[in-house]
Amino acid sequence: MNDSKPEGAREVTWERWTKKRTFVRALEGTYGELMEELFSQPRIYRTQDMKWKGGPQNFGKKVINPQAVKIAQSIETHVDAYAPRGHGQKHGHMNSAVFFVLKGKGHDVHDGERLDWEAGDAMIVENGCVHQHFNDSDEELRDIARFIAETSPDVPWHVTAFRPDYKMDTTPATPAATLARAYDIGKEEGLRFVYAGNLPGRVGDLENTVCPGCGETLIERMGFYVRSNRIKGGACPKCSAIIPGRWGDHANGSSVGNGMPRPATSSPPPQEPEACG
Repeated sequence: MNDSKPEGAREVTWERWTKKRTFVRALEGTYGELMEELFSQPRIYRTQDMKWKGGPQNFGKKVINPQAVKIAQSIETHVDAYAPRGHGQKHGHMNSAVFFVLKGKGHDVHDGERLDWEAGDAMIVENGCVHQHFNDSDEELRDIARFIAETSPDVPWHVTAFRPDYKMDTTPATPAATLARAYDIGKEEGLRFVYAGNLPGRVGDLENTVCPGCGETLIERMGFYVRSNRIKGGACPKCSAIIPGRWGDHANGSSVGNGMPRPATSSPPPQEPEACG
């Protein structure tokens, strides 16, 4: 989940832009041999049997291309899926391309010009155009929230931010505003317990457990740290609404630690914010 790129962040360079590829496959042999080879190729390529590659913002399936199959000499066909508020890498190519939008809405930037698109549109990228694809839709988030709510509105939904670390330190971090938007979508779809996590102190009170009956704050959190637990006998102390979960009668009212996740690198751990904004 990402809808902004922080200033100073390095541009991501994906593997497909750096490794050697076959753009036009040579045709060698007699006419009869080539015709026989062509007619022996499969005519159906089932994308459900192919694995998604990429992430965390852009996932793809390369269905047909000259280096993978012999049915095409220079044609490429692939399926791309973008995470909510995700985007692809800015790039260009010497071939033209046609994109058909199956779902959602978003926009492209072609040589500096913004072009908006939505499901059902066909979009053309001309030769040499420097372009980038952006997903502006919250539809995927809403589908997830609706699916969980149909299972049970009491199932907790934790929406967490991507943080650049280890070997993915060039991908921008998810901003707190995206988590807050996901939280609102979960509530709109009927979920009773939604949490915006892993950005301690930057999402306000969205880390807390709140009584769905009266709105009383029941468990106050800062990251992994429980500041207070007011649940009594598995119920809200104010309105007596039952709170789903396993609540021990002698559970500690708080936990120790600064509530911050440990980094995957050897850099010092982040300091706890002075106040919860």
